[in-house]
Amino acid sequence: MTQQSSISAVFSESEILLLCEGMARLKEAKTEALRMVRDAGVQAGGHAFEERDFGLPEIERLLDRLSAE
Repeated sequence: MTQQSSISAVFSESEILLLCEGMARLKEAKTEALRMVRDAGVQAGGHAFEERDFGLPEIERLLDRLSAE
């Protein structure tokens, strides 16, 4: 799939909806995990965990792309 290709050329509408649902649930789970490590005071390499450590910005961008189709 080239960058110019549309996701709808590869997946059906129902498959795109399933991908969106799965990514939304993954985002919820990772958001909860981030909350838990922050509440526990866990750090990585001397710094507090951030959204990017859990891939949350990437998930959000992917959800935006999928929902734009």
